[in-house]
Amino acid sequence: GSQPQPLAATADAADPPDPGAAPATLRTDREGVVVLAAAGQSVWLCVEDTRDQWSLQEGQKLRLANPMTGPSVTIRLTTPEAIELEVRSQDGGSVSYRFTEPFSVGRAKPSAAGDSLAVPCSEDQQFVPSRHAWVEKGEEGWVWCRHPQGKEDKRKERSTWALVPSGSECRVGRGVRDGVVAVRAA
Repeated sequence: GSQPQPLAATADAADPPDPGAAPATLRTDREGVVVLAAAGQSVWLCVEDTRDQWSLQEGQKLRLANPMTGPSVTIRLTTPEAIELEVRSQDGGSVSYRFTEPFSVGRAKPSAAGDSLAVPCSEDQQFVPSRHAWVEKGEEGWVWCRHPQGKEDKRKERSTWALVPSGSECRVGRGVRDGVVAVRAA
């Protein structure tokens, strides 16, 4: 498939019909950068391109590794103290996990107290990197963080992707690392 594209890139075959249209645009305001998904086109936004901590919201959908074929994760905030993740793999199977303590996503045992969640995430059913992400309860709710011992993913092959529904916006803030935010048409 095609590689994730910066917001200013032109569309490819998987994008909206207008060959010059981007699947999303950027705008800035006093609070930072906002990604706007085009009308009629949802997009996957690379979480690691935005900031070190991604605030998790009820019903939010994430994808691990490949934004088109990686396993999907739906966030359920059941109580202020607990988080549930419904993980759906490429084969359509679904499992829910509930956590009340910080936890690691990946094969490695966590470096702090908490459980570890291993999820298959490639076409050949390999597992996520050993240190994909760290999820913890912050002051304002649960956050998805880059694992403190994880490796940077410049090629976007092992990243986390958040769904931005058609016609809606996602506030990225001021944390964009290098001025490029990868998006893929959903």
